[in-house]
This record gives sequence, structure tokens and C-alpha cells, in this order.
Amino acid sequence: MLKRLELTNCRRLQALPVLPSSIECMNASNCTSLELISPQSVFKRFGGFLFGNCFKLRNCHSKMEHDVQSVASHAVPGTWRDTYAIWHPNVAIPFSTVFPGSEIPDWFRHHSQGHEINIEVPPDWYINSNFLGFALSAVMAPQHDSRAWCMYCDLDTHDLNSNSNSHRICSFFGSWTYQLQRTPIESDHVWLAYVPSFFSFSREKWSHIKFSFSSSGGCVVKSCGFCPVYIKGTSDEGDYSSGIAFDEPRRHAAKPSRISYQ
Repeated sequence: MLKRLELTNCRRLQALPVLPSSIECMNASNCTSLELISPQSVFKRFGGFLFGNCFKLRNCHSKMEHDVQSVASHAVPGTWRDTYAIWHPNVAIPFSTVFPGSEIPDWFRHHSQGHEINIEVPPDWYINSNFLGFALSAVMAPQHDSRAWCMYCDLDTHDLNSNSNSHRICSFFGSWTYQLQRTPIESDHVWLAYVPSFFSFSREKWSHIKFSFSSSGGCVVKSCGFCPVYIKGTSDEGDYSSGIAFDEPRRHAAKPSRISYQ
């Protein structure tokens, strides 16, 4: 029945083993010797998992595309849509993690300097209902005494055949980072989140998508990105296990993994 685990300042902790699946929030900030994290500890459930000032984890985000796949596979679409309907227009982000770093993960196709990213989407971007959700990321730079900060992300769209300005779909907020209230951030950190599909309207009419990131508590957004996540194929283990494709730039070579890249 354990829901929250505080490991802050365990400076001799080097590895995080598999943890109970009941945990919804874990704060391992200032665990300065931490080098290894079991994916089953973080990416098997929704919740918040914080690794503030765990500097030996600085390069861990490059391997997290498989881990986001695991998060997506545990989402229950009907439950999430109900939650979205209750919270709208200000919707809590169900999964996020924070760790040291100064770059958006390289498996994100869409990224931009600053706090906004606006892209044109093709008519079939949602791929016949195989769209699962969005991975979101932002690089946060501390200013002064940065602690107890929350993340915000506004989703705006522009419709085809419309002369009006962009339309605000909703505002996401990530409150798990508030657990860092006793942990001043000492350098740039990466915020990584996953938002399941919540669409119940005509998304095929969208021509552009814009995400705008901001934060409270003295942190500035240096860069940001998002990555659409899709079902891609099936396996004996289930529809999700063998095929969430991250929309990868064409210039990248194919990678030998169970996730297919487009």
C-alpha cells in the first residue's frame, strides 16, 4: 500500500532496484552517487519520479524511449478520457520525471529553443486511431533559489479552413515537481512527461499544433520538445509491447530495437 517514497539525500545510494507497483511518487533528489535506475521502478505506472541533482544520471534520457513505451502501455484510454473531462480545461499531467541534463532527448523529432514549439501536421498525423499520446520535454534553467516549481504546458491548435487565431484546447500542469521544495536545483534539468490521448473531437481538421511551456518557482524554460507516440504492430505480449513508434527525423538511421522509427 506504499504510495510515496522519500530517498532524498541518500548520498551513498548507487542503484535503484525494482520497487512496489503501488508507489505513485518518489523523490530521490540529492542522491549524488545514483547511477542505475531499474525501469520497473519508474516507468511501469503513472506518477512523479524526481532525481534532482543526481548528476551521475545526466545521460540517462537518451535511453528512455523504451521506458516511455512502457508508460504508454499501462494507460487505460477510457479512464484517462474521463479524468480529462473532469479536469478540463486545466488538466494534471499523469506522468513526469526530472533529472539533470541540458538537452531535449535525441529521440524527440520536434524540438525548439525557447519555451514554444509550433509545427504543421499532415492530415493523417493521428494514423487511423493508432495515436496513443504525446511525450513532452523541457530543459529547465534555475534562476536564483529555484525550488518548489511547477510545470505548465498549453496546447493550442489551428484548424483547417479557419481564418481565426489558434484555439486553446487545454492547459496541462505538472505538480509533481513541487516535491522539490527542499531541493534547490543547482544546474539545468530535463523535465520529461507523457500525456495519453484524450481526443474526442475532429483532430483530423488540425493544421498546426503549438505547445507553450512555462514554470513557477524561479526556473526558466531554455528549450522544449514533443514527440507523438503511436501503436505500431502487435505481438504475443499485447498490442503495445512491440510497437510504439516515435516520429523520428528521416536523417537518422534505423535503430535496432523493438520500437520502429519513422
